Amino acid sequence: MKIEQLGPPGADHSTGLILYWRDRLLFALLPASQWHESSAGTVACVAGIGGHLEAGESWAQAVRREAREEAGVDVTLRSPAETWLLRDDGTVQDITTSLEWLAPPPRPLFIWTAQFGPPPDGRSRYFVNAVFDAVLAGDVEPHPAAEMPAILALTEAQLHEMSERPTSLEKLLSEGAIFWERLSIPRTTLIAPWGTALWYHVWRQSRLRAAD
Repeated sequence: MKIEQLGPPGADHSTGLILYWRDRLLFALLPASQWHESSAGTVACVAGIGGHLEAGESWAQAVRREAREEAGVDVTLRSPAETWLLRDDGTVQDITTSLEWLAPPPRPLFIWTAQFGPPPDGRSRYFVNAVFDAVLAGDVEPHPAAEMPAILALTEAQLHEMSERPTSLEKLLSEGAIFWERLSIPRTTLIAPWGTALWYHVWRQSRLRAAD
């Protein structure tokens, strides 16, 4: 099975990072055009740093380029022992031996496939997203760039909390989250995971259940 066979013809091929920095995970805050209003207030989403492949790029080349463009950093990709497939029907499948990975190493940590549009526009496009495990040296700090207004460093526990219910930026910062702003973000803004950040939570929960 090739990665291109995981989605229909014309599917969007994109990349994401599970990026470790010190004892936290780094995620990018999506542009304000993708925020939405809820009964509790304004909700902004964080997602994995990454983006679409350009012509002639490998998956790893694309995600490294996106890290430079969105966060101003060079990341080190790590080779996982396993590769997982996550689908929007809730399926979490080990595809380590069945995935024919022709691109140069490393392989992705997981691949998520889903049909949706940019929040909150609903379901419209099909995505095949290869997510890589990566690390950033602890003495290096990201600098949000491109269209990303900010980057947020979160603990696993904070990501879990946000996945259960959007959490205010003020509360996250009071609990030790670290925030780099390119644009000023109101501290009352509610933060929720999207894309790779949300799929990482799904994958982590599935592995914890399997370990019980």
